[in-house]
Amino acid sequence: MTGKAILNIQEAVQAKSFFNKPTASASLVAGNISDELGKSSHKVTGQVSCGTQYHFHMETQSALCVPVEDGMDVYSSTQWLQTIQSAVSDSLAMPNNMVNVRVKRCGGGFGGKLSRAAQVAAAAGIAANAVKRPVRVHLDLDTNMQLVGKRWPYMGEYEVGFSDDGKINGVKIVVYADGGSASNDISLVEALSWSDNVYNVAAWQLIPVAVRTNTPANTWCRAPGSVPVIFIMESIIEHVAKTLQMPPEKVRALNMYQKGQVTPWKMPLTYFNVDEILTQLNASAEITDRQTAVTAFNETNRWKKRGLSTIPIKYGISWLGTMFSAQVSIYAPDGTIAITHAGVEIGQGINTKVAQVAAHLLKAPINLIKIKQSDTLTSPNVSATGGSITSESVSKAVINACEELNKRLQTAREIMPDSSWLEIIQMASNSGIDLSARGW
Repeated sequence: MTGKAILNIQEAVQAKSFFNKPTASASLVAGNISDELGKSSHKVTGQVSCGTQYHFHMETQSALCVPVEDGMDVYSSTQWLQTIQSAVSDSLAMPNNMVNVRVKRCGGGFGGKLSRAAQVAAAAGIAANAVKRPVRVHLDLDTNMQLVGKRWPYMGEYEVGFSDDGKINGVKIVVYADGGSASNDISLVEALSWSDNVYNVAAWQLIPVAVRTNTPANTWCRAPGSVPVIFIMESIIEHVAKTLQMPPEKVRALNMYQKGQVTPWKMPLTYFNVDEILTQLNASAEITDRQTAVTAFNETNRWKKRGLSTIPIKYGISWLGTMFSAQVSIYAPDGTIAITHAGVEIGQGINTKVAQVAAHLLKAPINLIKIKQSDTLTSPNVSATGGSITSESVSKAVINACEELNKRLQTAREIMPDSSWLEIIQMASNSGIDLSARGW
């Protein structure tokens, strides 16, 4: 791009600076949008946008690379072991099996340490390989904020048709997202699947458009894509309510999914219970009484105003294509247990959950269990830690490993039913039983 710098979505749209050309053929369509808009007694159009967001993880990007006899040891603050291994391997033209990535924990991530940790690890690896000495790279906060990118800003241009009672018939949205100077970490298409939020609408047309601006490339940030498009949809609900002079809560309730219904994207809502949660919340949080108090306050105060809003959210979670592993090892001399897994501890308590799962299944004292660092030797080719699925996926891998160990220990337990954990383990070891198992 040449000429005037393009710094936001509006300027990019005006300059037609797109990563992909916005066309109807690229849109996500459900139902007949033209018919539903045409039969609606009310139609409104509007535009709403939300800006960027920095991750503010407590620990900035950091990596330590140590040249060793068999290649390079990499200690990285990352959510994704595989991308660090690939980045260092590619940067040094070194085979993957010579790059040993190890992660004990991260001081927060929120998506900012998925792809962007690779930049720092690669830089440290290049320097360490050149000087044949350990090199550590740790960014100060200013550099971290300037370098790694932030949440993609979004803008929605919408047209909505609805009836006199507030029932929404059709929604058409052009969803713009600002990738900055590159669109590598895009989640725009996936974001469309969240656009309906909790609302059952007969017809949808969602057109995704990724725009290019002269700003640092943006990246994934906590629940990427879902937060902005839900904001757009909730703004539409507010617009409908204001047009009809109805409380937004009534519009939400009228259009809300019910358990068992199917979304336009063919997802069955088997466990949908938002209506039940809102009913419980209204009672426990005394929403009605609080709203009455807010209204009374606003009527008697000219300059100072209060507000109260209850926003429902449906967040889809997918395990499709994810890969996580775990290794569980029992040591015969003292019965202690060591576990390494493919996830990364980023403050979500994954290591505690893994230890609890293993202790429960093996019927072993939890104080005997230690969670070791994650590494690419025991967990190669694994998925990133994120998406609210890693703790459960890794725990499932631990379950598989523990079930295999329990099969191997069954004979010892049958022979010595009243024996201690240590006695059972030592008997199994003396019988030549392998006390280490891997789960997937």
